Amino acid sequence: MSAPAQSVSNAKTDDILSLYQRLHDGLSDMVESGRLTQADIPDDYDWLVNEMLVPLANHPGHNRGESNEAQPPSVVDTADSRRC
Repeated sequence: MSAPAQSVSNAKTDDILSLYQRLHDGLSDMVESGRLTQADIPDDYDWLVNEMLVPLANHPGHNRGESNEAQPPSVVDTADSRRC
């Protein structure tokens, strides 16, 4: 891939990662604050919380060498406390 094409590709990838991070942070905030609960999305809540706990670097198709440590530990605490 030529340098200009690679630069455009990297910019698009960075835009996608930035959008993903904003989405992740917003959903995490909603779960942590109780604005999004299992009652709101009963069929998908557990999946959503579990997916938010997996670092982006561990998702299939993620081939960048960067890790994503954006998951706050309080998401785990909130999710576990709601299951009781």
